[in-house]
Amino acid sequence: MTDVAPIRNATRHARMRWFGVGLFLAGVLAIGAALAGLPLGITRVGDVLVCLFATGLGLGTFGSHNDTALALLRDNRWHEAIPRALGREIDGEVLFNRLDLSELEAIPKTAWFLTVAAPLVFAWAVSRLVL
Repeated sequence: MTDVAPIRNATRHARMRWFGVGLFLAGVLAIGAALAGLPLGITRVGDVLVCLFATGLGLGTFGSHNDTALALLRDNRWHEAIPRALGREIDGEVLFNRLDLSELEAIPKTAWFLTVAAPLVFAWAVSRLVL
């Protein structure tokens, strides 16, 4: 029996990257709201910068989970427990981005840290816009 923990972890990170996409898109909307409020005097430049920071953390959340998922899948590519969709994704990466894929490292601690930190910074950014 082979160990399925790396595949479970890769699947979890592959799902969590979509959380990062949502944070990134919400951050883009927050930047738009902050920029729209600048000429009206509702927001300040600092509010825009905090929104930019939150948006960057959302993008970092996506990137760290994506890199971790791909690195784990690359290292366990021939495992029978890989879900079909992730198997197709890693096969495509091997086919088109072999060099980039070989340089990826799994960074699960960073990914989970950003998953916690990004929503907190985003909440701070939104609170600056609303309060």
